[in-house]
Amino acid sequence: MNNDRIQDMLERHPEYKPAKGRVSVVMLMPSLELAIEELYRDMVKRNPELRFHPVFKKRWAPAACRLIELHWLVTHEK
Repeated sequence: MNNDRIQDMLERHPEYKPAKGRVSVVMLMPSLELAIEELYRDMVKRNPELRFHPVFKKRWAPAACRLIELHWLVTHEK
């Protein structure tokens, strides 16, 4: 997904917090920690207000999970 789409998702859901409970997801990627850090820097450059978005409040793993959840919510909006 390109960064423009991610930025749009974050801006459309400024108060997003994950639902309680866990869902297992298998992802095979090089380094999600570096990818999330790079994404965070890019999002803050594009829109400084995203610096404190709830998606980025914890470490990289919860951030990746929240972005996946947001993507699902946006793709399945009624």
